[in-house]
Amino acid sequence: MEPRHIWCFVLLACACREARPIRYWVVDRAADEVLALDEELCVLERIPVAEPILASTDRHGLWVAARGELVRIDRPDGAVRASDFGLLVALGADTEGQAFVLERQSASGLERPAGDTLLWRVERDHRRTLLGAFPAAGALALQPGRLLVGLASGELAALRPDGAVLALGRVAGPVRALAHGPRAGEWWVLAGADGTSLQLLDRELAPRWSAACPGGAFALAPVEGEQRVWVAGESRVLCVDRGGALELELEVGVGPWSAALATRSGVLLLGPGALLELEVRHGCASVRHTQGGFAALAALARAAQG
Repeated sequence: MEPRHIWCFVLLACACREARPIRYWVVDRAADEVLALDEELCVLERIPVAEPILASTDRHGLWVAARGELVRIDRPDGAVRASDFGLLVALGADTEGQAFVLERQSASGLERPAGDTLLWRVERDHRRTLLGAFPAAGALALQPGRLLVGLASGELAALRPDGAVLALGRVAGPVRALAHGPRAGEWWVLAGADGTSLQLLDRELAPRWSAACPGGAFALAPVEGEQRVWVAGESRVLCVDRGGALELELEVGVGPWSAALATRSGVLLLGPGALLELEVRHGCASVRHTQGGFAALAALARAAQG
């Protein structure tokens, strides 16, 4: 299949004619901001956070991993509270507002080996519980009653929220990204060094199917409840369907891009200084919204509704 081409002209501003609900939160690392966006990707609100890198939302607000700290922003009052951490490399939140984070340790002054990664559960008031330690873990995903940790060695550990181990597995190459699968207990895994593989794993962490992906891919955007997932690497964007079949392949200019969130009709792509929403209808892709003018985007999260 020859990839279709989309060349997008990124808008530098977006005029909002009326008050709109918040649909997304975007992390602009270089601008030291977390921004609220509406459905058209217009900026509604800016919250200053020093060097933010990750974000995850729940029905009560959002968590932001930043330089040396974990920040809690409650909604709708906007109350901000932070606690000190080392280097945070992964972040997730459950529906009740608990955060789960992977904290990379350094060698100085620690009994644990250098490179160990600590898994913490953090309450909304910032009380924390250590759930485990893993060598060079860098990926984390959550679903009700379970979480999955991925290591640079390719090893996987499925845990309960209290830290009890449910299953262990392994994939080829370092784990780059993890996500909740289409059904309870299933997981999406993006892994590999020289070549990148997308896999759907069952609740025992055994592969159901796999597909090759662009080598530069470091994120994935699953379609909720379906065996479909978006992956982007450099300027290529792929939609992989049930059984690993390639549903759509696109060449997108003004990159590189990463797949951030699947929407009802397409995908939101995250670029260094811009956001791009692609819409797919009847097998044809078009640009639905674009927004630029950012300094250096690092993460995008969907805002809780209701």
